Amino acid sequence: MQGLDLRNTDLSDADLSTANLSQANLNGADLSGASLFQANLEGADLDYADLTDADLEQASLIDAQMRMAIFGNTIMPDGTIRDDSCAEEEVEDEETVHET
Repeated sequence: MQGLDLRNTDLSDADLSTANLSQANLNGADLSGASLFQANLEGADLDYADLTDADLEQASLIDAQMRMAIFGNTIMPDGTIRDDSCAEEEVEDEETVHET
């Protein structure tokens, strides 16, 4: 699955454990509830992806883009839980920038 274009794809609850998704375009993908345990996401585009309840434990995110990704109860590669709503705040900041 290396380098695949999976933009806006519904991959919710998918088991992608150990998958090679390096350089994949997952921009806007729904990965909520997905298992990405030990997945290779090096250089992947995860901008605007929904990672709510996703398991990224031990995944490789080297050079991955995650701008505006949604994190809610997301297990990060180091095993910590990320639960934030900064995406909404960033949208407001971007709108302000475009208005000036």
